[in-house]
This record gives sequence, C-alpha cells and structure tokens, in this order.
Amino acid sequence: MGSGRLDAVDALFVAAGRAQAQFCVVVRLRGPRPTREELVALVDERWGSADRLRLCLRGARRPRWHPGGAGSWRRQIETRSWPGGGTEPAAIAAILDTPLPDELPRWRLVLLTGPEDETWSLVLVVHHALLDGLSARGLLVRLLAAPTTADPVPTVGTPPRPAGALATLWHGLRAVARRPAAHRPLSRRHLALARVPLRALRHPSATVNDVFLAAVTGALGGAGERWSRVLVPVSVRTDASLGNHVLPLEIRLPWAAADPERRLAAIGRLTAPPIRADAVARAGRALGWSGRVGWPAVRLAESTAMSRNAMTCSSMRPLPAGLGLGRARVVEAYFTTVHRRGLAIALTGFAEDMAVSVVADAALAGFADRLAAGIAEQLTRAVTGPVTTP
Repeated sequence: MGSGRLDAVDALFVAAGRAQAQFCVVVRLRGPRPTREELVALVDERWGSADRLRLCLRGARRPRWHPGGAGSWRRQIETRSWPGGGTEPAAIAAILDTPLPDELPRWRLVLLTGPEDETWSLVLVVHHALLDGLSARGLLVRLLAAPTTADPVPTVGTPPRPAGALATLWHGLRAVARRPAAHRPLSRRHLALARVPLRALRHPSATVNDVFLAAVTGALGGAGERWSRVLVPVSVRTDASLGNHVLPLEIRLPWAAADPERRLAAIGRLTAPPIRADAVARAGRALGWSGRVGWPAVRLAESTAMSRNAMTCSSMRPLPAGLGLGRARVVEAYFTTVHRRGLAIALTGFAEDMAVSVVADAALAGFADRLAAGIAEQLTRAVTGPVTTP
C-alpha cells in the first residue's frame, strides 16, 4: 500500500465535501453488547488485513491517498448513546453531520446505545471517496458473520473505468451547458425511516431496484412533487475488492404514467441493460475527462451532477440472515446514501425485512417523514400487513 492519485470516482466524492459525502450502514442487534475493547479486537481480527481502510486523504488543492499509521483502529471505534427523549434516527443524523477527522482514514464504527439495554446498533460511517455502499456492507457482513475460510477480507482493487477520447470533452462541455441553478445544500440532516417486507419488492418481470424507483415516483407524485431527475448508482465492480466501484446513471422519472404497472414498465425501459450500459459508459467518459483536465474540472462535474439531479436513489440487497456478534443477533439493517443538494433515498434490509431511508435537510423533516411513509405505502398496497415507521 502506498500513496497515490485518486481515481475519477473517488475524486468526485471528495469534491462533494466532507460531512456531505458521508453515508452509513446500520445494523441493530438484540442481546449482550460487547465492550469497546472487545469490538476493537474483533475489528483488528476481521478487518486488519484491509489496506484500503488505512488510506488517508491529504492535500486541499490536489487531494491524494496516503497510508495512515498502524494501529489506528482504536481511534476510529467509538461508543455513544443517544440522549433521553431522542431517537436513533436523530442520533445517526447527528453522527453523519460530524465530519470524519482529516488525520484518520475516512471511516468510523460507532456502537450506539439507547434506552433499551438489550437493543443496540453498530453504525459504520464512511466517506464515499473511500468506499461504496457494497464495500461497506461487505465489511459489516464480515464483522458479524461466523468466520469461514471461504469469506476472505476484500482486497484493494481498481475496477475498469471506461476509456475516453474526443467524446470525453464533448460530454464534459455538454454537462456544463445543461447545468441549472443549484438546489439548496444540506446544512443539517434529518433521517426518516419506514419498514417494508421484502416480498413487497418482488415482481415477476421487474428488478427490485425498478420496483423501488417506481414506488419513489408514485410517492413523490402523491406528495405533489415533480423532482424528475434522479441519480441511480450502478455497480461496475468485477470482484469483491474494497473501493468505489460505482458510476452514476441519470434518469427522468416517468410522471406521466399514473398506473403503477405502467409506471413500473416505464422505469424498466429507462433502466434496461443496453440503455444502462450506454449511460454508465457516457458517465465514465465524462468523469474520465474531468480527471484528466484536473481538480477544477472534477469539482465542476460533481456540482453539475448534484445540481441537475434533485435526488439520489440507491438500493442494496439485504444482509443475509444469521448474523450476530457473540450472543447478540442482528434484527434490522438499513443504510443511507449521499446527495448534498437534495434528497438521498436508499433501500436495504436484513433477511426478509427491508427499510427505506430518506435523508433531507432538517428544514424538510416533515416532508422526508411523509415521503418515507409514502414510499412504503406504495410498496405495500398489494401486501397484507401494516406499514410501520419509527
């Protein structure tokens, strides 16, 4: 492991800011919780060989990766409790709003406790320049699963990036020309949650992600909103290596399709594999262009993407059943995604139970709560059982 230049995707998230580009994966457990010393020892055992987790960012004008010192695990593992009368989502929003220290690798593991002694959470906070959501998910699965020889710690790797030529310049200039007025940046985050069974996302002819996007479209339409453009992270990973293996797919939500099945079909056409591959390749070329031009162009590319797309919608497959830590067992999981100027909407879960998260500026807290409940309602209309919110 050594110092090195950021690749285009890493740089894009560095340009997004410090706390603004932080996301988290949360697992809630029931049972005896470990001491901080026990958790440090477990992290050292199960993540100790992951060199990516030791990389620090240095340099304001030309950020680069630099290896951090050995034994930094201890400083990045904390225990916290949320104040009386508070809620776990509020405590996690406050954690997300706290920038990770410059002198340490950009991640933190928090053991978060509340009023119930038997229920507690592990919150893995990550700057998106260091890891993508699937990498963070994989780390938590590794931490909470029984160790096996078939489950190695992911290694550092670099996925292939689409190459560019003259077309990269064209895509970069076109992005600048399309740039509208900026949305309101997040000043303080609010996290809203709603639960939904996995069976509500299963469809005979559509992917879980398409069902999720269709529900988001329906919920926003029901709220009278027309935030049409959305960023959908698409994985381009070819192995299990840690890092940023995503590129953005930009789509326009199909507001004209009022019927849920027609809306879902319209989403399916927008995310069909050939269209998705072409759009992701174009995004890769534009990022490649900005990376070659230099840091100002990276900042421009990030600002353009966040300005003309009002939200990010991201989904991950649920964590597998059977996870735990000692005698404590995982009972719930969810994650947040990143958008520093609008809405960040995410979907994941544990086993057969999914959770929708909506992150918005605290000034939009009521809207975020209604939107999370509305997305769950869209998904559960054909499923027996109530929609629950925290």
